[in-house]
Amino acid sequence: IDYAVKIKPDLVLHAGDLFDSVRPTNRAITVAIQQILRLSKENIPFIVISGNHETPKLKETGNIFTIFEHLKHVYPIHDNRYEIVSLQTKNETVMIHANPQCQSPKEFDANFKKITLDRNADYNVLIAHGAVAGIKEFRMNEFNELFIPVKNIQQNFDYIALGHIHKRQVLQENPPVVYSGSLERLDFSDEDDEKGFYVIDIQSDVKTSKKHTVFDFHPTNGRRFLTIA
Repeated sequence: IDYAVKIKPDLVLHAGDLFDSVRPTNRAITVAIQQILRLSKENIPFIVISGNHETPKLKETGNIFTIFEHLKHVYPIHDNRYEIVSLQTKNETVMIHANPQCQSPKEFDANFKKITLDRNADYNVLIAHGAVAGIKEFRMNEFNELFIPVKNIQQNFDYIALGHIHKRQVLQENPPVVYSGSLERLDFSDEDDEKGFYVIDIQSDVKTSKKHTVFDFHPTNGRRFLTIA
């Protein structure tokens, strides 16, 4: 958040599991609202989708993301459905195709089938939460884990932001498919991982209309996990 407020990006994406549980503590809620409000006050759009950790098993439980719905420039995507966020930045149109965690794989797959790229937009970005099916390394083996078929990330997006995997990964560079990973070490499987966030710069060549994406990883000062022999 400090870095975003400093550089004023066109938008900030969070691909799910902002909270670690369906019922986060009051302290966690307070910290989240305080920090997201900083983006809101700077007029920086913040798109966040619900992950498997904060998505309730029953719809009747309600989603913690409803507390963000009244905040300006904040777009919480939950409720088991695919949504599109259309943004105007620097006279260009960015279409954010958001597919959050769902109650069932059937709903999740149905949402992916609804995705249609807007050819009139300058940029089409996909943000989704789940493991990539067919790639063993990119799964957490957690309860209610959903799988994203590889074919669903092969469309002509300008950028694909994925959440769920703790370890940062660039799955492919064209189109860019990125797991930025968790900002904190959550267990000892993360002990040796460098944590942080990516700054993504999509540059367009006016003459050729081709796009070039630059990935810049910024480490954060997360708490250390140490094994004492």
